[in-house]
Amino acid sequence: MNPLSGEARPRAIADNVPGKRYAVTVKKPGDSGTANLTLKNVGDINASSFKVFSPACTVANATGESYNGTGNPCSVLQVYIQQWTDNTFTAPSACLYGGATGNTCNFTDTTKTLGAF
Repeated sequence: MNPLSGEARPRAIADNVPGKRYAVTVKKPGDSGTANLTLKNVGDINASSFKVFSPACTVANATGESYNGTGNPCSVLQVYIQQWTDNTFTAPSACLYGGATGNTCNFTDTTKTLGAF
């Protein structure tokens, strides 16, 4: 139960830090980066109820940078979600979103962008 509203809700804790944000720093075309996020279902609702989402992609200048471009990364910044067999992140079990070869995510599907997510 959600103690604030009395409703049953799933709870996910990211790396044991509720509300933790992840940032991947890339600064120019061709750069890439990844971040590992571990979700743990500590509630009483089936894990299949969890949804992954992103708020609308918005274009803005990066604070503190000496150069800001005019392009729109939302339509070209590719995203994938890789599921792993365990917390060592060494053996992929499924590509949940994005392009893939077998179980391993890659950037082959250019329609899987931050704007489309």
